[in-house]
Amino acid sequence: MNNQNDVNMILIIVDLLCWQDSHHDHHAPSDYVDRTDVERRVLECLSRVDKINHSKLSLDATFESLGLDSLDMVEVVIQIEEEFFIDIYDEDAIDFLTVKQVVDYISDFPFAMRDGQYSTNTSAYQ
Repeated sequence: MNNQNDVNMILIIVDLLCWQDSHHDHHAPSDYVDRTDVERRVLECLSRVDKINHSKLSLDATFESLGLDSLDMVEVVIQIEEEFFIDIYDEDAIDFLTVKQVVDYISDFPFAMRDGQYSTNTSAYQ
C-alpha cells in the first residue's frame, strides 16, 4: 500500500466511526417526556388553533382532515416548539401528516421540556 491508500483507508474508518457514534442513542429514558404527556400537550396546542375542525381532532387525525394547509402548519409547528422548548427541523416538519407523527417526533426528542420544567438543551441542531 502506498501512503495515499493508507490515508484514504484511515479516512473511511474515521467516517464510519463518526457515523456509528452519531447514530447511537446516548440519552437515558429520563431525558424524554412521557408519551401520554406529549399526546395531551400536542392536542392542547392544536385545540388553540382557530382554523382546526375541533370535532375531528384526535391522535389519528391528518392535518388535512383538520382543515390545515401548509401555512397553518407553520403556526402549529411554532406552537409545538414553544410548548416543548425545542427547534423542529423544517425538513422534519414538512413530513408531518398526522397528529400522531408529531407526537412520535416529540416523544423521540431528548430534552423536550416537561410540563412546568425548563430545559437548558433546547435545540434539534445537536
